[in-house]
Amino acid sequence: MSKTLSLKAPTKGSTIGSAVMFLIALLFTAPFLVLIMTTFKDEDHVFDPFYLPDFTRFDNYRIVFASPTFFKALMNTVLICSCTLIIAVIVSSMAGYVVSRSKERFFKGMYFIFVFALIIPAQTNMVVFYKMGTSLHMMNTIPFLILIYLSGNVAYTSLIYAGFTKSIPIQLEEAAAIDGCGKLSTFIRIVFPLLMPATATVFVVEIFWYWNDFQGPLIYLSNGKVPTLMLEIYNFRSYVGTLSYSVTSWGPVSAICVVSTIPILLFYLFTQKYLLKGLTVGAVKG
Repeated sequence: MSKTLSLKAPTKGSTIGSAVMFLIALLFTAPFLVLIMTTFKDEDHVFDPFYLPDFTRFDNYRIVFASPTFFKALMNTVLICSCTLIIAVIVSSMAGYVVSRSKERFFKGMYFIFVFALIIPAQTNMVVFYKMGTSLHMMNTIPFLILIYLSGNVAYTSLIYAGFTKSIPIQLEEAAAIDGCGKLSTFIRIVFPLLMPATATVFVVEIFWYWNDFQGPLIYLSNGKVPTLMLEIYNFRSYVGTLSYSVTSWGPVSAICVVSTIPILLFYLFTQKYLLKGLTVGAVKG
């Protein structure tokens, strides 16, 4: 008995839907495309929409890489993101595991404390953090900024791990206990490897916050000795002005924005497949 395969022709509704989705995608990507094209224009044609960019012209990028503080700002940002993510993963994974598995009232209450912490605006803590940093003589230091990031995001990442842990069969931990594994050994050897999708989700979600944060470094790294990429972009126009360029040199400013975006964009492209999986699997059970 022969079987024939029939392909459905696209309906009018699906065609319109695809067109609308394409227009929405174009709407969101257009500013970044304009930004890239601006980096290949000279200053006289930056705002000319009909002037074609010269993609062999890298003068604006040379100005960025010639900046004496750009690479320092890049390394500081990478250091802050790396240390904060590593500590957040260690602390949040353990906290989420205990909250989701423990039957004690204290740890059950911790879950609601984490939820309550999410509704507190970060701006309400700025004065407290500033006074604390001044009292401890930790202002304008990377460790203090890392601690502030952790205090604001550990609750959220712990909830991600708690939700994901509920989808892991508890029988695996019971079997490990029968084999003589303690709680910590069971977590490290059995549970944590199964939390890799959640860890990838934490990395993807949190690194965007740390990488793009401008308010935190502006307040807590205000002396200019510990620059980050966002502070470098903020101060870059002044640097360009000292090079006898126009104060409104949008070509070099656009170039530093593009260069600062490339690392985080590449990171997202390589890890995006884990983002949806990590956010949804934990919601299947519990």
